[in-house]
Amino acid sequence: MRIPDRAAAKLLAHRLITRWKLGEPAGHRRVAHDCKISGPVTIGDYTYIGGRSEIRAVLSSITIGRYCSIGRDVKVFSSGQAHRFDGLSTYPFYVIDREVERRHYNVETTDTTIGNDVWIGSNSIIQAGVTIGDGAVIGAASVVTRDVAPYSIVAGVPARQIGTRFDDGVAAAVAESQWWLLDHDRLMGRAGHLLRTNAALRDPEQLRF
Repeated sequence: MRIPDRAAAKLLAHRLITRWKLGEPAGHRRVAHDCKISGPVTIGDYTYIGGRSEIRAVLSSITIGRYCSIGRDVKVFSSGQAHRFDGLSTYPFYVIDREVERRHYNVETTDTTIGNDVWIGSNSIIQAGVTIGDGAVIGAASVVTRDVAPYSIVAGVPARQIGTRFDDGVAAAVAESQWWLLDHDRLMGRAGHLLRTNAALRDPEQLRF
């Protein structure tokens, strides 16, 4: 019997844990063993989620794109976890009274969407109904309460834009390329020189692959 080396064993463990967490084959996704994932959550290929993160979809869905980097202790919320504050009390009385309907205590149902190639720093909170555009960066310990534009960098409580990853021309070229949709082997063959070295993009022409 061949005993797998440590790297192979670790990869197998990640795949088994991810399959268990998602209830479907892991594919190329990695989810830490102590994450909490529940409800209608969709996670794209090659995305990884760090330890102790929590992604719970209640009464609405959460979609996370491909090649996303999600740090430790990140929380992604859905509409079912938001308390209303326009009534007599913010308390969800359905938790103690079975005759009370939950739908009367939840805010408007809105899906939460995280695009492709998004980096979310550790200890960040993504509020319900937010859309984070492709390529955005969320600084550590941020609280995202509104939509985030593609390729923007946001941070703070609440999160505000503090910069952008690229100038407008390069950002448009990256978005048009939709490199994250390419077959992985084809991607590494056509854009490997940019990805393997994480080379800085200064000219949109570099993205004509």
